[in-house]
Amino acid sequence: MRRCFSFLANAPWVFKNSSAPSILREMDPKFKQVVEENLTEGFTFAFRSICEALSNHDKSILSECLEGRLFETVSSRIDALENSGHQFKLLDTENFDLKEYNLCISMGVEIERKNNKPKEDYVKIASLEEIKPMASLGSIKEEIGKAGLPWSDDLWKNNMDYIWVYISPSAPANIIFSIDAVFYGQNPLTLIHNSKDVVYNDNRENEIHVLKFESCAINKGLQKNILFTGGFQGLIEPLKRLGSELLKQSWVVVDIDNIMGGNPYVISKNSKKLS
Repeated sequence: MRRCFSFLANAPWVFKNSSAPSILREMDPKFKQVVEENLTEGFTFAFRSICEALSNHDKSILSECLEGRLFETVSSRIDALENSGHQFKLLDTENFDLKEYNLCISMGVEIERKNNKPKEDYVKIASLEEIKPMASLGSIKEEIGKAGLPWSDDLWKNNMDYIWVYISPSAPANIIFSIDAVFYGQNPLTLIHNSKDVVYNDNRENEIHVLKFESCAINKGLQKNILFTGGFQGLIEPLKRLGSELLKQSWVVVDIDNIMGGNPYVISKNSKKLS
């Protein structure tokens, strides 16, 4: 049994987790309503699809749902489990509650982590005050507010909890939304070894699972090009026209139960530490 638990720790899924994430930022009520109306159904479908794919060892489905770095990790961990004689079993994905938290916006990086530059090639903005020469912050604040995003004066004073800006001339001039989908309910999966449930002993437990979703809402080419055509303010203009439509872009799962530590965008040249 001790050997089994060593494999549980390296599974691409956290079993028996009953603790909510330490950080759960509520969204602005108006924006939360837009998210629920446009994304809850899709997030639910993705959750069920991932559970089913794990139980069926269906890597083709997983590759469609997951960001590349996450898929490689999940795939290798599935193989390790199966090589040890363990297999996922699907129990139930119908009875759970879903709540969305932790809206975050990133600029200048791609969702597919392998396409991003080494950490040292970016200037990572610690305060939006630093990009004043490239954009009118007042205009950005006003137009994002019109789009229904949860901006406030307090947010702009502590904006790095919500916005990350990566500056590099050849990096994309884009806006990526990130949302944590938190699922509450009975365990949807277990592990079987020699025909036995080695996790729950055929019982059911209430659990919490978190899928981190991302979507590229706006992409205006390269940063070096937009610097001469209005700077980052040009990224905000489409928000006035799109409104809730920007949430209807395709979304991808970039982390499952924090097994990737949030799956940060960039990696240092000299270490495996992500940022």
